[in-house]
Amino acid sequence: MASILFDDRGLGRVVLANGDTVSGYLETTELHLSAGTRTDSVPTERLAELSLRRATPPTASTNFRAAMRNGDSLSVGGGFGPLRLRVAGRTMDLEAGQIDRVEFAETGNKAQVVLRSGDSVSGDLAGDRLAFALAAGPRLSVDPSTVRTLTR
Repeated sequence: MASILFDDRGLGRVVLANGDTVSGYLETTELHLSAGTRTDSVPTERLAELSLRRATPPTASTNFRAAMRNGDSLSVGGGFGPLRLRVAGRTMDLEAGQIDRVEFAETGNKAQVVLRSGDSVSGDLAGDRLAFALAAGPRLSVDPSTVRTLTR
């Protein structure tokens, strides 16, 4: 179950079944809701609250905790990635299984990664967005500047 509450300015606050919270503005002007074979489009300004229930239980396990800059906290499955970093002119892909902790610069363009082996690497992020598979089921694409840390 997830609930989405919207305030009068359009700020949405999502509360997931496991207690994780996400807040922010929708990047779309309408939501497409599907129930069986029927699909409806609803303008976002008409929504005050929306509650959703999953048809099947989520399968993603919690491997990471994402601390967001706005105070939100998310349980993230290990299915994100790879995290692409440019280090010394070369691009390297770091799989979630290699990562112990990531600290993101406030600007969102740099990250320091501590690997499970104990090594660390710093560099420029090579992607515009981070794709997270939340432990509660949904997938979320976020700007790296909105994430403070990602910790195993």
